[in-house]
Amino acid sequence: MDHRLRLVLRLDADLHSAVVELRGCLTVPATSMVKRLLLSCRCLKDPLGLTLDLRAARHIEPAALTALSLPSVPQVPSATLPGTLELNTTLDQVGPLKVLFPSVWPVCPAEESSAFGTRAAS
Repeated sequence: MDHRLRLVLRLDADLHSAVVELRGCLTVPATSMVKRLLLSCRCLKDPLGLTLDLRAARHIEPAALTALSLPSVPQVPSATLPGTLELNTTLDQVGPLKVLFPSVWPVCPAEESSAFGTRAAS
């Protein structure tokens, strides 16, 4: 399967906050690009409220969270918003970061289709 990643950067007009929204698949090889974009955002202004929004992700590899130094989903505390998991953390070189996780963990479409194919064959 071809894992594609699209990052959308939203900045407020006064540069008080930035949101990096991840769409597509977060894989281990893609984490270096995510880190570089987060670091570039941090260089815009200090202090800057920085958020990594994973809620629109199509697929998230657990190893990619480890590569980003983020905890796996069961360790993430409950959010203040219903249906959202939120984590405030600090990443090396990036600094303080809010991470928004999807309430339902996305499954890789390739794994989902192979599981479906296995069930259909049974």
